[in-house]
Amino acid sequence: MISLPLPPDIPAPKLLAALGLGAGYVNNSHGGLVSSYLIKADQLTIYDPSISLDDVNNAVAALLQQHGADQTQQRRDNDRSHRDQLIRDAAALLDRHRNQLEFGLTTTLTAQQAQDVALYIEQLRQLGSQIDMDAELIWPPLPVL
Repeated sequence: MISLPLPPDIPAPKLLAALGLGAGYVNNSHGGLVSSYLIKADQLTIYDPSISLDDVNNAVAALLQQHGADQTQQRRDNDRSHRDQLIRDAAALLDRHRNQLEFGLTTTLTAQQAQDVALYIEQLRQLGSQIDMDAELIWPPLPVL
């Protein structure tokens, strides 16, 4: 029998699946069938004698590694979505400026401000490689308009 606290970052069903424990039953010392595990509060007790503490530790380590990889990918996706939205917002300003120039209207931005927005968009585009490399992101400041 192995008893251990459930790791906080791993849902119990994932750990049980990694150990091959479902709704399985094992023979107890009295010849009867008992559940192969018990979860009570934050404690997992495994009754299956074919599962060792090393098996549990290896499963937990693998799941924690996968959890970390999932969190890293989620952060990358969030950073990329945020960057893409900033690019769309800035591009809308630049498009408006170009339309105003094309139709001879008074522009909202000065030529310098439009250039600053274009440079800002380029700096945001260059963040893509930093996002993929897990580098610490230094977001470019929004130009003063």
